[in-house]
Amino acid sequence: MNMTQRFLKTNAALLAFISISFATLSIPNYSHSADKVEITKAWLRATPPSAMAAGGYLVITNNTDRDDTLVGVEFSQAGKSEIHEMKISDGVMTMRPLKQGITIAAGESVSLRPGGFHLMFMGMKSQLKDGQNYQVKLTFNHSGVMEIDFLVLSMGKGKKFMTQED
Repeated sequence: MNMTQRFLKTNAALLAFISISFATLSIPNYSHSADKVEITKAWLRATPPSAMAAGGYLVITNNTDRDDTLVGVEFSQAGKSEIHEMKISDGVMTMRPLKQGITIAAGESVSLRPGGFHLMFMGMKSQLKDGQNYQVKLTFNHSGVMEIDFLVLSMGKGKKFMTQED
């Protein structure tokens, strides 16, 4: 076997090893975009073992030239998933589902955060533990369905995560 053949054989083996290594490496992506609607800072609040509800938070940026609306959410670990709004008025907290969804104006961003717009998951099938990853499906009027990786964080970590610069 001459030098060229040995070089090619060695590099082919190395390339195969690297490809297999990267294919088995699972690094969640917490920033997603489709049709120029970008999702960042997607996280779920960790829950105690018997919790029946959980919250989901994220930032949606609409980089298109037309408004888009988040109209649906689906999470396999919940019996029911909704888009919610929480408000405090005259010292009374109210929470309600937004049946029409949340509209993100063209060129604007909307933050779903604790104490405001958020995703609400009810009838939880399992505990959400700090550091876990789950996929959540978001459905938009124009951008369609996006499967988003959400990181489970404790409340303190989640607030820090939301305020970090990208």
